[in-house]
Amino acid sequence: MTLENILVIEVYNTSTRYIGKELNMYCWDDCLNAGKEYTAIAVDDIHKPCDFACGWIMICPESNTPEDIIKALKQGYFYSSQGPEFSRISVYEGIVEAEFTPCAAAVFVGRNSTGRCLAIERPEGPGTSCEITSIKTELKDCPRGLFRIQLRDAQGNYAWSNPIRNTYL
Repeated sequence: MTLENILVIEVYNTSTRYIGKELNMYCWDDCLNAGKEYTAIAVDDIHKPCDFACGWIMICPESNTPEDIIKALKQGYFYSSQGPEFSRISVYEGIVEAEFTPCAAAVFVGRNSTGRCLAIERPEGPGTSCEITSIKTELKDCPRGLFRIQLRDAQGNYAWSNPIRNTYL
């Protein structure tokens, strides 16, 4: 892969929904699989008023100065969303934890064909559902190398963490 000097990948673009190309999780995963540790953003890219507030990022800067906002973006201190909200993502002493608004699905997406399903809609077949608001698991049970947390709410809206490095041996 010859992509260089890229800061982020666009994981979601509202205006490209009109041509069926709004979700780019697979492109992002291909980059991660190729060893390109890119973060990802969701955007409105507003071309019509109805495109407003359909994709965004939530940044965790040290302060609201432009310098700290840019620093947080470069360090990956943000997540992308179409609706679900993370209130906390932490990796500490071999444990991964996340808290978020109610979702029907939560998955650790790993490199290549690795991953771990923590919750999925219709777990017992048609007519069944689940709702999850937090996850906690040991790093040893997560995909090796890089992985990301992907949420989907009951309305089908996604949220994506940036890549998390699993250094568990």
